Amino acid sequence: MTYPTYSNYNYHYAPQGMYSLPSLEKEQVKEAIKMQGIDENGLNPIDRDYLTALKNLSRTSPVGIDTLCSALSLDKSTIEQKVEPFLIQQGYISKTRKGRVIVKKDSVR
Repeated sequence: MTYPTYSNYNYHYAPQGMYSLPSLEKEQVKEAIKMQGIDENGLNPIDRDYLTALKNLSRTSPVGIDTLCSALSLDKSTIEQKVEPFLIQQGYISKTRKGRVIVKKDSVR
């Protein structure tokens, strides 16, 4: 039995230009992003709501996930899997043993 090598594969799956997209202007892209509610920092409305709720709830101490779920009317998995990863990666929030805290306080309006 012989195994195929990389040279045996044909990487050209479609004729040239078959799946080409029309070019977009920079302003069209900006408008599309704006229509989605994404701001200049890459935050969508849910991200901004999360940060606002966290700011309002965390006057003196970290905020637990259940409190955030109630405040935002979102389930735990949505917050942990969809909202928080980007905010943590961008340095907006941090997760501690006691709950969530805002790291970039000046970014929350």
